[in-house]
Amino acid sequence: MADTSVMNHPSMIYTDLPADMLEAVVTKLPTVDLLSASCVSHRWLHAVRSSLRTQPRLFPWLILRCLPHPVATTHSIHAFDPQSRTWLSVPRHYNSTGKAKEPSPTLNFLHGSTRDRLYALTLYQLLISKDPFGGSCQMEAKGPNVWRQDPVVAEVQDQWLVVAGGGFQMDEGAVEVYDKQTGMWELAEPMPAEFGGSTYATWLSVAVSEKRLYVIEKNTGWVSRFDPESKTWGPTSQLRTIPSV
Repeated sequence: MADTSVMNHPSMIYTDLPADMLEAVVTKLPTVDLLSASCVSHRWLHAVRSSLRTQPRLFPWLILRCLPHPVATTHSIHAFDPQSRTWLSVPRHYNSTGKAKEPSPTLNFLHGSTRDRLYALTLYQLLISKDPFGGSCQMEAKGPNVWRQDPVVAEVQDQWLVVAGGGFQMDEGAVEVYDKQTGMWELAEPMPAEFGGSTYATWLSVAVSEKRLYVIEKNTGWVSRFDPESKTWGPTSQLRTIPSV
């Protein structure tokens, strides 16, 4: 009787397949299975690498960061892979001594960026992570002059870092722009008065183009754009939606 476990092994079934056909097979595999597929043989490893070059996989679109609470002592990160519709547990990062790195609990998603980023913002320091898991720091700068809570933080044209809103009392709508070339913060025109009381990122939808930052207040529909080069807002208008929506 034939050994079905051997016959069903991928390397036995697809040994004689041409390279392009093997790559086509690998392309159909869920993302979660690519690592194990690459360990089958050198041909499979080459096919996996080639398929990723020709058809890059979408990055997991949903990432959950479970921060510590009074009972737990560590955090965990999970990502949902839309390709395989599977939840993945993200490995933790370790330092040279073998101890797991614990990112600051102040880390949040970088709102409005063209890519997901994490940031830690204090009066003394601003840290930007280069990946959505907070694995390593991409940029470190002195903190802005205005103390904020839940502000809009966005990168524009890979030159400016805009921190808007989230201030307290008179500084509620304060806007500061960090120029990566000069390494300096500069105070800009504050957010339009129409956003008063709703300058926290929680209440805003943010988008970034090549040269502008766009902000929409979710409840009222006020929308405006910010130019980090001139450091001004406008025009500001209110979206008129269908009453039933």
